[in-house]
Amino acid sequence: MIVLTVAGVTAFVAMTSASVRVLGWMAAAASMAALLDPLIGFFSRLVRRGLAVLITMLLVFAVAGGVAYLTVNDVVREVRVLERVAPERAKALEESKRFGSAARAFDLEDRVRSAVKDIPERLRGGSSTDAIRSAGTRGVAYLATTVMTVFLILNGGRLAQGALAQITDEKRREKLDRALRLGVARGVQYTTGSLGMAAIAGGAVSAVARLADVPGPAPLGVWAALWDLVPVVGGVIGALPVAILAAAINPTTGVLVLAGFLLYEVFEMTVLQKRLERNSVHIGPFLTLLGMSVGLELYGIGGALFAFFAISVSMGVFEVWRAD
Repeated sequence: MIVLTVAGVTAFVAMTSASVRVLGWMAAAASMAALLDPLIGFFSRLVRRGLAVLITMLLVFAVAGGVAYLTVNDVVREVRVLERVAPERAKALEESKRFGSAARAFDLEDRVRSAVKDIPERLRGGSSTDAIRSAGTRGVAYLATTVMTVFLILNGGRLAQGALAQITDEKRREKLDRALRLGVARGVQYTTGSLGMAAIAGGAVSAVARLADVPGPAPLGVWAALWDLVPVVGGVIGALPVAILAAAINPTTGVLVLAGFLLYEVFEMTVLQKRLERNSVHIGPFLTLLGMSVGLELYGIGGALFAFFAISVSMGVFEVWRAD
């Protein structure tokens, strides 16, 4: 039994490692199907479900294509500008009279240079070998994920009911069914609400960066939006680079920028976040930061967002199960 157990575990690990990319496609498709289900339900009240699915997918493609067309080129170009200008601003801050000693003690220039150099790799996720492999299979990945998403939208409910039917205990089956339905719904609501707040925060940071003549407003906005998903502390951390780079030009501007983002973070935490959690699920900053860090390290922005959604759904299911 020991030999068979070791052999079985070894085989399972090898198969999982060999199929990790396909498993990632399946996980992404399941996440997209769950997130799109409320929108499909809305259109289904107006037209037949098949047509509602078609309208939803076309709408998703149009929005995703529009966002990519408007932002990707700007982000790529401004990342290069940020790699060149940000260390210069950090060096100027080290030489300033007001903040120079603190900046030099923190090795601000070296840290900024290292951080902006790592931005493309962090956003891409994985090693250079993984990036080359991903680029080579990107078209296949998009096609496979789209097909699996449509399949799960049309058949996911039946697959879930078939899995639940394997549980012979009726009370346990009904409890798990309720936990999955309500928990997934709460996780989807928390994810969509958090993404909406993150988009607002990222747009605000990017706009303030442009007004303050800070280099790289687009990538800084993406950075701030990702950090804003972390409750309590994420908004401040995401806005901190803009405040530092603005302070290198004018210390008063940097202080005002940081104070403004602090006020917004207080408003988001005490009003928007509480209202969202009241109707969905509560997730603390530690669990969110841990999951998104692992996802970002492995698969870039997509991995971070998937980890955030998985944590939201898991906590939703757990809270409903515990309440029952």
